Amino acid sequence: MRRSLILIIIVIAALGARELALTGMAIAANFEPVIVERVIDGDTVVLSNGERVRLMGIDTPEKGEYLFEEAKQWLQRIEGQQVVLETGDEDRDKYGRLLRYIHWNGLVEEEILKQGLAKVFMLEPHEKHYEELISAEALAIEAGIGLWNSTL
Repeated sequence: MRRSLILIIIVIAALGARELALTGMAIAANFEPVIVERVIDGDTVVLSNGERVRLMGIDTPEKGEYLFEEAKQWLQRIEGQQVVLETGDEDRDKYGRLLRYIHWNGLVEEEILKQGLAKVFMLEPHEKHYEELISAEALAIEAGIGLWNSTL
């Protein structure tokens, strides 16, 4: 319990002052520390309790597509790690997977975008982390890396 509370405090500090305004109940409801058991692909993981989680705000290549393996391998760095899940506007997708942002040394979705291994995938621009994700994608586009490599 103490470790979970410390992890939540660290994540809140990393997210900035806007999150500090949340009440203790809202913090507990929006952030949940978990262990990632394995990675299915670049935007889906399985938790130690068997629950599948679809990363929110991004879309990575599907099996057989360009950079699928690279996106999956990049995400595999969180296998066996404790991460913090953050709820978004929706709880589950049509396949029954939890829809969550993942925090581990920063916002995982943002880091994948910076590597050019994903595209921003949001239905509406008012969703959580929209600005951070758009900015991260723009960095990869500007650098011409990953999915944005124009020499291929």
